Amino acid sequence: MSVRDIENHYEMLGITVDHSTIYDWICKYSTMVSKYLNEIVPRTGNWIRADEVWIKVAGEQKYLFASMDDDTRYWLASDLADTKFQHNADNLLELTKKAIGKNPTQFITDGLPAYQKASKKVFGKSTHHTRHIHIQRDMNNNKMERLNGEIRDREKVFRGLKKIDTPILDGMKVYYNFTKKHGALKGKTPSESAMIKVDGK
Repeated sequence: MSVRDIENHYEMLGITVDHSTIYDWICKYSTMVSKYLNEIVPRTGNWIRADEVWIKVAGEQKYLFASMDDDTRYWLASDLADTKFQHNADNLLELTKKAIGKNPTQFITDGLPAYQKASKKVFGKSTHHTRHIHIQRDMNNNKMERLNGEIRDREKVFRGLKKIDTPILDGMKVYYNFTKKHGALKGKTPSESAMIKVDGK
């Protein structure tokens, strides 16, 4: 549901709220909630996946690099870049390492060279990096592709993001981890699978 759809829904209830105000609310509370949740370390497995997806920011094509825990599907970290092939993935992996509090034993990506360089630098030799994924094999990256699809769907709802440091991405991450239930997780959210409980008090 877009912010204009929400505006129309409020109007049907006799409440006048401009769509720009709704957008500001989303930004405000996305930042507030993310700041709290980012301090919680999820209970993850030892396999991590990463991939990149293009999105529109202020009318220009950018690339969102993201990482995910293989067991729980928990979206761990993200990093926005101007380019795909010249981007340094160190920051994404540093954020990922901070999020899980350890080095993964297995790191699964596509063949983008930036991942190989960053894995060696940030994770070190103890992490085995699997790349050049083939869809037919067991080590495909379909789980990350599904996350990418979710990101693109949410980005379309907002008709592109307004600025590069937008809190909307934080809101997408909160929604994916704490609200969206997954059939592959037997109806649980990634946060529930990662043993994170938020009472909302």
